[in-house]
Amino acid sequence: MSRCGKSCGLVGSLLVIGGSVMGCGGGTDAVDQGPRDMGADASRTDAPIITVPACEREDLFISAIDLDAGMVTLFNPTSADINMEDGYQFCQFPNYSALPIGVVPAGGSVTIALPASLELNPDNGTLNLYSSTAYGTRAAMLDFLCWGDGDGLSRLNVAQTVGSDSTVLWDGGSCVSVVRGSTIFLRNGAAGNTANDYQTAPVVFDCSPPVVDAGVDAGPVALLECERDHLIIESVDLDANEIVLYNPTAEAIETTGDYQLCQGPGAYEAVPITTIPAFGRLTVRPLPTSPIALEGNQALALYRTDAFGLRDAMVDYVCWGTPSAQPRLGVAQATGIDGTVLWDNGGCLAAGAEATIYRIPATEGNSAADYSTTAPAAAIDCD
Repeated sequence: MSRCGKSCGLVGSLLVIGGSVMGCGGGTDAVDQGPRDMGADASRTDAPIITVPACEREDLFISAIDLDAGMVTLFNPTSADINMEDGYQFCQFPNYSALPIGVVPAGGSVTIALPASLELNPDNGTLNLYSSTAYGTRAAMLDFLCWGDGDGLSRLNVAQTVGSDSTVLWDGGSCVSVVRGSTIFLRNGAAGNTANDYQTAPVVFDCSPPVVDAGVDAGPVALLECERDHLIIESVDLDANEIVLYNPTAEAIETTGDYQLCQGPGAYEAVPITTIPAFGRLTVRPLPTSPIALEGNQALALYRTDAFGLRDAMVDYVCWGTPSAQPRLGVAQATGIDGTVLWDNGGCLAAGAEATIYRIPATEGNSAADYSTTAPAAAIDCD
């Protein structure tokens, strides 16, 4: 695969693919399907399976698919521009199409239209990205994505094969859940090899490194709780199943269903509709049917709107225990328009399954050090 320097220039962000031809590697549909369990392939014993962020790949990957408009966004995580005409292919067994002439800039993306001969079914489907026409080989497959029930799960057997980098391109228990007309977005920091790595809420995807300052916000900005202009999480009682939200402002805050508690895709609940007076508190008890789980080894995010993939919609975040995957951590570690991050890369607060987690007054609330399982001598008071 050849790449060009910056002199190649950036092709416009909207490109249209030409025609496609039949074939997509030959073979029969029955042979092509591979494992149907959509889980880890138990037969893979030749190498340990590792998971790395999509941004650590060395070639193009799919960062978004607009199922309604038939548009696909390709991201280039490398330090060199990539020519799309250098053998790259979209494949939907048994059809395929070469990518158009154009350049995906280093560290950037382009959005291209899928040809009519390849269908982005709005309910169920798959799309595979290859670096060449060697469709049956894992080395040539760069990305795999399925939604709905997968509509046949073409090329799943290739996507579940362990590559030379010890990764697989799809190892989830399902395809991405969509409603008609959805756009599928890859979550920042995700590996892109399970349905949980994608969402339909908008995401501005980038490959900026996560904040690793472990206690100090990116840049010079440091906002304590009383300098915030929105609700914050003051405490989480895992035993009593209670969350206390605090209004640090001098004005009443009305919740109209806009504020949301969230623990990852599909796990969210609106804060009850009410008015929280200036410097006042609201105790929230998740409904018995709520997907919000106040238990050991978890995280909790507070949003001011339901745009769950956007950093500036998230206004607070806390995690505790040793969660295997911290929900929404990638969003919490992104830098907001206020110059801060909501969680630094310093681990979660050590807390048992029946603990109460308290935010320590006069802190930024963005690291485990800013929380305690012992009630502070004085509660937060911004008045």
